[in-house]
Amino acid sequence: MPEVYCRPVDLKEVNRDTRLVMDVFNDAWGDNWSFVPYTEHELIKLAKDLKLILDPAITAIAYVRGEAAAVAVALPNLNEAIADLGGRLFPTGAAKLLYRVKVRGIHSARLALLGIRKKFRNDRKYAGLSLYLYSKLNESGRRNGYRWGELSWTAEDNGPVNAGIRVMGGKIYKKYRVYEAALA
Repeated sequence: MPEVYCRPVDLKEVNRDTRLVMDVFNDAWGDNWSFVPYTEHELIKLAKDLKLILDPAITAIAYVRGEAAAVAVALPNLNEAIADLGGRLFPTGAAKLLYRVKVRGIHSARLALLGIRKKFRNDRKYAGLSLYLYSKLNESGRRNGYRWGELSWTAEDNGPVNAGIRVMGGKIYKKYRVYEAALA
């Protein structure tokens, strides 16, 4: 499909791209139970914080005919770098963390955001956008030293996304349930 292309988040334009990612994400997730859209203040703070840890190699913004249609943002798994620090950054933990992140590198990542605009999600022609994004992140991540990745939670009734996960060999290892009960 020549009208579909993909690019990573641009760290030089992180504010612009954060707004773009959140616009797509808010549209994609707006109908999900308990979803609350990001506010302008949250976006500014998020862009500032993400600049510290974001690796463009494991991000993707997909366009259809020039319009941002889908986004995927994975983050390096900082738990890998802090696992043995015992929650202490001082006196030596900060130096170890910095070395592990900047020199040795982190070899795992977690998909933090995935969203496909409603108008594209319901178009059969673009039903494979989530799989397209997964493959882009996987390919680029491997080239950049990532050995494995974890996907965040997905709704159990989200057939296309869950099918994409299964196609890649992903396995469900945990389920969360939400129950409702009247408070007497």
